[in-house]
Amino acid sequence: MDKDMIEFNHIGSEALNLIVKSHLSQRPKFSNYFFANLDFVTYYETPNTLILRKAYDSFNRIYFLSSDSAELANCLSQLGTNDIINIPSKKGINEELELVLTNGGYALYEKYERMYHNDIEARGKFDAELAKPSDIEEIYQILIGTFNPFSDTLPNRYEIGELIKQDSILVNRDHLSEKINGALLLRFEPQKCHIYIWVSSSNFNESLNLFFNGFNYMAERGYKKAYLWVRTSNKRPRMIYQTLGFQFDGLVDYTYTKHD
Repeated sequence: MDKDMIEFNHIGSEALNLIVKSHLSQRPKFSNYFFANLDFVTYYETPNTLILRKAYDSFNRIYFLSSDSAELANCLSQLGTNDIINIPSKKGINEELELVLTNGGYALYEKYERMYHNDIEARGKFDAELAKPSDIEEIYQILIGTFNPFSDTLPNRYEIGELIKQDSILVNRDHLSEKINGALLLRFEPQKCHIYIWVSSSNFNESLNLFFNGFNYMAERGYKKAYLWVRTSNKRPRMIYQTLGFQFDGLVDYTYTKHD
């Protein structure tokens, strides 16, 4: 695995937020910055470019704000192969940014599309089990054993623990072994619910029942709107979500890496 050739700095999240705001005020021409949580984030800065690196267990996600294409491409070229870039867009990736990414050594790896549901209704009584703090490691292992961490935005152990504290993870357990065979991770935002991850090794009916319990839980908590992301090439889930009333809203998340 290649190492980064630029040095990232550590700073408190409040101080880093001020740096981000300063670069945002310059209305950068190139930016994929779209989140507010600056925990576990380091940074590299020049007068015209800010690179943010959010650490996960085996890789980093890169966010950039820049008005200098050559400088940005040079910064990206010095990043290692464990640094991933996500770019959400409804207009696609324009030629100038595509050239910057190419010159930085990055190529398109995967695409995800966002789907919305604006009228969530209960489909029965909520009867799923909420995950417990002792489930963190088991849920984490299920996620990394099922999904591709480079293209699927997976939570780390700390983030799983925070979701459990917020009563936002529903689980199915095997009746005999008590092991978790399905999990639905939710993020309750002020006006809508993000159906973060749905994973199950149980039969289809049990798996679908877990998803329906997510509907019941959202309705119980007063949520009518929900959204999720689905991989463009993943046909079966796309069909399931559309059957359940989800619709594409045109936003695509493009994942770029230096991997083959």
